[in-house]
Amino acid sequence: MPREEFDIVYDMLVLAPDHIKERLTLLNCDRYIMVSSAEIYEERHIGIREEEYNAERENWAYCGYEGASYKIRKRYAESALVTDFKDIPSIRVRFPVVLSSEDYTKRIVWYVEHIINRIPMYINNMKEKLAFISSEDSGAFLERLCDLDGGTFQLFREHKAINAAGEGILSPAEICQQIETLSGERAIYSNPMLFTPDVDEAPFNGCRTYSLDTSAAKQTGFTFMRNEEYLMSILKKHINHA
Repeated sequence: MPREEFDIVYDMLVLAPDHIKERLTLLNCDRYIMVSSAEIYEERHIGIREEEYNAERENWAYCGYEGASYKIRKRYAESALVTDFKDIPSIRVRFPVVLSSEDYTKRIVWYVEHIINRIPMYINNMKEKLAFISSEDSGAFLERLCDLDGGTFQLFREHKAINAAGEGILSPAEICQQIETLSGERAIYSNPMLFTPDVDEAPFNGCRTYSLDTSAAKQTGFTFMRNEEYLMSILKKHINHA
């Protein structure tokens, strides 16, 4: 069966190393971009650099969607790409949580709906600050990587991983405060001492402060939006539809 030919492949649906094998045994491409995740990093701290996870050194195995955590599947997928398919120029883009007016994950919408409808929330990390990126920036940055005039082709030849994140980090407290300001409603918080399984736990519970070092991304000439400003714009839309 002849392999299909493409100039560029953007792969946003890779969730396991088997997906890499399925795609790249069926097609040829000049450049392959895998959308990965900041979840692959073991330690959370300010300024996480790409080299803190080296996919080439991972002791990995092919596996499907079942039987492994999201972190492990993403790690193994990166490893499959850079070890078994080194002949294909590739980049792995590591995104944090993507902020979007669509918000298909419903994570930001969860905070909006609970505050608007005065539903108590259990939040265990109010002051922890997290990395985000706007959906507009995530799409535009992926497009930027295929601009040969931007000098990015060397990144493909070296099979680079690259962090991409918006400017600034945000805490659950700041998200809730913005919703309160825009909606005029007050958030209601559950007493953590009275926590029971039926209490609504917030989507970002358990996450600790971290940010991504985006120096390499900025060397392509790309400028990222400020997360605080973008969050405000999408919260207005979510509140209007709540």
